[in-house]
Amino acid sequence: MPTSPGPAKQNSDARADPKRGFTTGRR
Repeated sequence: MPTSPGPAKQNSDARADPKRGFTTGRR
């Protein structure tokens, strides 16, 4: 995993929570 707290976290959030991550990751 690369050292990207921005895109890396969004991708992980969206994968963990497709419903909640989608809104939180997109924003």
